[in-house]
Amino acid sequence: PDNAEGLESAKQFQAEATRAGAKVVASRSYDAGSPAVIASAIDGWSEQKGVQAVFVPDQAATVAAFARVAQIPSPSLTVLGMQSW
Repeated sequence: PDNAEGLESAKQFQAEATRAGAKVVASRSYDAGSPAVIASAIDGWSEQKGVQAVFVPDQAATVAAFARVAQIPSPSLTVLGMQSW
């Protein structure tokens, strides 16, 4: 989410991914609590080449909802939440 905790989590994820040899190809934040969060966050990602995982630093219910929607066009996409990276 586009708040201090979400932005700090994204920054830490970027650093750790780079340290592990992964490449972050895109980063996008979203309004916390927005009803359109899932639709706006995944817009266009299915067309991105090389996207293997998405990090969503949010509550478990939001991450699970994101995963359900995001994996429809991309069944092999790995969705990572705060506890899974």
